[in-house]
Amino acid sequence: MEKVPFISADTISCALRPEPFHLQLVEGINNDVCISSLVSAGHFFVQLPSHPSHASLTSLNLLMNTTYSSSQAPLLPAPVENALVAAPAMGGWFRAQILAVDPVTASCTVKFVDYGGYLSLETAALRQIRADFLSLPFQAIECGLANIVPNNNTSNNSTEGESGLTVESETPVSSSCSTEWSEEARGLVHGLTSGHILQAQVYDYDQNTGVPMVYLYTLRDSEVVLVNQELVERGYAKLHEEAASLVSSTETKVSPSTTTSSGISSPSSEQSTTPESDTTPILATVNETTPLTAAST
Repeated sequence: MEKVPFISADTISCALRPEPFHLQLVEGINNDVCISSLVSAGHFFVQLPSHPSHASLTSLNLLMNTTYSSSQAPLLPAPVENALVAAPAMGGWFRAQILAVDPVTASCTVKFVDYGGYLSLETAALRQIRADFLSLPFQAIECGLANIVPNNNTSNNSTEGESGLTVESETPVSSSCSTEWSEEARGLVHGLTSGHILQAQVYDYDQNTGVPMVYLYTLRDSEVVLVNQELVERGYAKLHEEAASLVSSTETKVSPSTTTSSGISSPSSEQSTTPESDTTPILATVNETTPLTAAST
């Protein structure tokens, strides 16, 4: 009789457990995004409103609220870093990932995987997450603004993200994002992006964390605005040392683009709707593949 390899119940259970899937920005194009949590002027989370899975997020939130509002929801036996849990916030329940565990205070720092933002919670407040609640791709994509750094040393206090989830600037994130931005700079970015469909173009990835560093475009009075450059022009930011070295170069690290005298790259002129010249501002060009004006209507 032919021998059949032994398969334990644990192996079967692991095989049936869905693997969480993180949405990602597509390189080389302008991605339609909306900011779901604004940690600081240079550090934020975005969602992809045009992704097919985005429409299911509201239903998932309602189902989780119904499930975990019951006292019968199973407690978290022992918190482990990187574990996925159900976490309470803003009167509801959301999918979250444990980033750090503090056994002294019996608390955990979590990141919300669908909306972004961070929160410190008592371990007893967390709940085990059902396997079927992990089938929807994680909707929040962590990003940073490419090629700029703060122009001051003003510290950020804890603030609230666009989704209303409390975020903490002390949370370890990518080196390009964790530098301290002023609250005024954050207010400018909030005013330019809140309630708008934006476009994000991947320039590079943080070497330590892999967080995408992007050029973020929005519309203001029917004009295309590059948020990175707007922060520089308002005096809230300055060019990163590496960006300054690109002034005379036309190379970018991920997608084709044109580097202007400001040191900040715009989408490739080959795909531009407006021919470039010495008098044409950097903000006047966007990719034809995903026109910003069409995405914002």
